[in-house]
Amino acid sequence: MPNAGTDSVKIFVSAVFFGAGIVTGGVLLAKDFNTPPAVMGNVEFGNIWFVVRRHISSVLALVALAVGATYLYLTTVEPSYKAQATMVLTPSETRISQTSSELETVQVSRSFVETELDVIRSRSLASKLAAYLNLFKNTDFLPREPGLAQTEEERREAVIDELMASYNIFRQGESLAIDVVGTANSAELAANIANGVITVYVDESTISQLDAIRASMSTLERNVTRQGELLSRKEIELAELIRGDNLDDPEINERLRSEIERLKSLIAVAERQNVEAERLQQNVRNLEIAESDLADRTRLELVLKRQEREIELERLRYESMIDRLNDLQVQAETIGNRTRHVTVAQVPRVASWPNPRFALAAAAIAGGIIGLLLALVREGLDKRLHSEVQIVQASGLQNLGYIPRLASGLLKGRSDPVRTLINHPDSHFSEAVRGILTLWSIGRRKHVLMVASGLPGEGKTSVAVSLALGAALDGSRALIIDLDIHRHGASKLLGCEPQDGSLKDAIEGESELQKPSFEGKPIENLDVLTFKKRTKVSQSKYNQLLKD
Repeated sequence: MPNAGTDSVKIFVSAVFFGAGIVTGGVLLAKDFNTPPAVMGNVEFGNIWFVVRRHISSVLALVALAVGATYLYLTTVEPSYKAQATMVLTPSETRISQTSSELETVQVSRSFVETELDVIRSRSLASKLAAYLNLFKNTDFLPREPGLAQTEEERREAVIDELMASYNIFRQGESLAIDVVGTANSAELAANIANGVITVYVDESTISQLDAIRASMSTLERNVTRQGELLSRKEIELAELIRGDNLDDPEINERLRSEIERLKSLIAVAERQNVEAERLQQNVRNLEIAESDLADRTRLELVLKRQEREIELERLRYESMIDRLNDLQVQAETIGNRTRHVTVAQVPRVASWPNPRFALAAAAIAGGIIGLLLALVREGLDKRLHSEVQIVQASGLQNLGYIPRLASGLLKGRSDPVRTLINHPDSHFSEAVRGILTLWSIGRRKHVLMVASGLPGEGKTSVAVSLALGAALDGSRALIIDLDIHRHGASKLLGCEPQDGSLKDAIEGESELQKPSFEGKPIENLDVLTFKKRTKVSQSKYNQLLKD
């Protein structure tokens, strides 16, 4: 059964499948790049959470962008309301028999229900619904386009098209219940459309039934009139026959029979007594006349009986028609609707679309999926090393340990390894630094360590300062040579100001070492050498500086 969130569900499902397809395509795309095997280890499906963490800012930015764009879209979309009404077809239908012109009740079939659905969806019913709701002149329902000349007929057709797109008809399986869902930009109009479809359909079906009954009654009335006229004519003919031939006098036949018997007796006596021939012939002629009159009388009586039977048959037909007509009139007055309006659509209080909560949630999910795609693609293109496996594969060297990332942010401020090592010697960070120094120094007589990376912002300064400060705090002498003449990250982190001069001056002994301090106290066993100028120094001279 349709509900107000159907469109939202469709959009959400589409967004999820679309995002899933993009992620799959993105991963395949990332795998197709001509990337070295060591770097291809970046896209690790088991460690996808760490990939997201490295690109969390981009993912959150895309989520925020998607949510923001969706919110702006929702503010410009006109709300749409949905209302649902339900009607139930009766399991039997009363209609006029084509053979007997009588009302008969038949069980509805699947084809009948499908036909009624087509009627409800028809353009004819939509036209009647538009007239019922007075939408042809309602410019709020369908505004007139400025500058467009539109005839009245074109306007009617446009309104009907718009109205037919404003409601849907649904039927569940073989059920006789039919749901009508109206959609409009006005909550009241949505309910009026849903209820109006059923009202117009019920009225039209009732009118159609009554029209069929009235047509049958009219035909039956004409047949009754003709039958009555036919019966009257036959009765008149019968009356004329009776009056013209005196068929209403039953004694005539008896008198004729008596006269025939008398004449036969006279003729028999006359033949025995040899009565004169003329008198005998007169009696014979009279006998023939009497017998002829009796035969004619008998024939007319047979015609009378036949006409009486015909009149009786026509009278029975006439009375049968009168009875059917009377029954039809009584049944027509008591005929019921074949449809019941069981659920009246109520004016919705909340718009069905847009659904802000669902739309924003779907936008956030879609933005997160796309952000994950971009994170995977960026990871596939990233040349940097992020895991121990990548480092070992790329360098062929053993990993001595890990230095945990110090927490930083807007509220916590910038991470400070110096403060952590001095004030929190038992922290995980301090323990990791000491562990790396211990493993690295085993078996080495000279301890020179260069910290470098291919890109800025990867932690060179923090690692170099942490290792040097950790060694100094453990009692070893440490020197930090800050070769970053642009930012001087290590010098600033230890509170030292860059000195004039260059690396060449330091080799020639013209530069002095600086003593870093923390909270006004110098840090023992740690020195800093920093420069402001760039210069070219041969490898041999640089090695001599490190040796000294």
